[in-house]
Amino acid sequence: MLLQRIVDDFARGLEAADARRPQCKTYLPGIGPHEEPAVVKLVLAEMRAMDADAYAGATVEVPYGVLDASCDLCLTPIDGVGPQWGWAIEVKAARALRNNGQPAEEVLKHLLSPFAEDRSALSDCEKVLAFRATQRHALLVYGYDYPSRPLSALVDALDLLIARRVRVTERVEAPFGNLVHPHHQRGQVLAWAVERV
Repeated sequence: MLLQRIVDDFARGLEAADARRPQCKTYLPGIGPHEEPAVVKLVLAEMRAMDADAYAGATVEVPYGVLDASCDLCLTPIDGVGPQWGWAIEVKAARALRNNGQPAEEVLKHLLSPFAEDRSALSDCEKVLAFRATQRHALLVYGYDYPSRPLSALVDALDLLIARRVRVTERVEAPFGNLVHPHHQRGQVLAWAVERV
């Protein structure tokens, strides 16, 4: 399956999940405030509803085996041959505002920290390469765009840093919008196919 197809479907799945007005904790309705594992599960359910054949074997939180960690999203190979998984994908949120609209200072750490213990998008590029039972590896970021804090500034920084740590063979993106949360209303899903340098 092409990475662009996965990103397009993730964006549509995110919109569909949001339209159900999910609510976590005491936050306002909408998928925006949900934590990453919950978002991936909600979005994958919608992706399966859109194309059961393509995503029937997809699963979340697959143990790496060699690390005390799990891969956020794994997709089966379309042709059913080769390693167990067609794609191993680490997923990260880029959310520069909190549920109440106040700045989320930790967004830089979650995306750009070079330290593995921070479990950032940047360090996940290297972590996903440790997953051996797959044909391809990727980092996927779903990010919200705000007038005062454009997503492009974060993505530009991430692009530069990723290229210094791994080999990027592809970068794709798809927009999403019309979400129900008053602050997390639109954004983009971006993914980088990565290989060892």
